[in-house]
Amino acid sequence: MAISIEKRKQIIGLHLAKLSSWKISSELSISQSTISRIIRLFEETGRTKTKSRTGRPKLTSVREDRRIERECRLDPSSS
Repeated sequence: MAISIEKRKQIIGLHLAKLSSWKISSELSISQSTISRIIRLFEETGRTKTKSRTGRPKLTSVREDRRIERECRLDPSSS
């Protein structure tokens, strides 16, 4: 389950208020390891948002995608 940006900001706020990660964990009902990871990310990068995930790389080019779409429109039984 992903932690929302608002929840991450709340975690950082409590951390800056000098609460321990264990105390934050019990207050917000989030695992201590997740709290520590969010705090570490903030201390290393200065941000709370995670990096975007790239996902699986595309195997076809934009041109190939257009060709496939065109072929499917012209002959729907081919797909």
